[in-house]
Amino acid sequence: ANAERIAPLKALLSTLNTGATVNEGTLALYDEMRALYSDDVILLAGRECASKGEGLDAVQLMLKSWKQKGLQSIADVQAYVTRFKAHNAIVQTLYEAWGKRGRPTAADRTLVQKWREQLRLSEELILLGGAMAAGAERPMPYLDRILSAWAADGIATPAQAAASQAAFQARQAEASV
Repeated sequence: ANAERIAPLKALLSTLNTGATVNEGTLALYDEMRALYSDDVILLAGRECASKGEGLDAVQLMLKSWKQKGLQSIADVQAYVTRFKAHNAIVQTLYEAWGKRGRPTAADRTLVQKWREQLRLSEELILLGGAMAAGAERPMPYLDRILSAWAADGIATPAQAAASQAAFQARQAEASV
């Protein structure tokens, strides 16, 4: 029974590569993790934390966060992690286009999730809107307004967005004459 308890912890510690060792403290922490998830999910969290240079405490926080989000199985967790990374990649691309530094925030990811899953907009359309939001003081909320308006108008392709933008600019030009 002791080997059953130690082997998965050893695998996790090896993945994290932080120099932590199997001892009563780390075994107790692993038991707490096991109360939340199976060994395969714990190891997946370990890989995610290792990629960010984080340790055992971060793994436990990640597992608790997944539990709070209602994720149950390894399939739920894998789907969530895939979506999380895809949303981060979109935010990162927008940040680069805007010359903005920093890491994507939870609020940024929530907006991307809204655009992709509720408004059903393509990544291409989001990035096109992103280019239009480039000069804004707060580009993420501005982009949200652009994309929400496009979705409300049934705009689903870059060509439709460009036509809409051209019409908007024409109206602006007329109004300023």
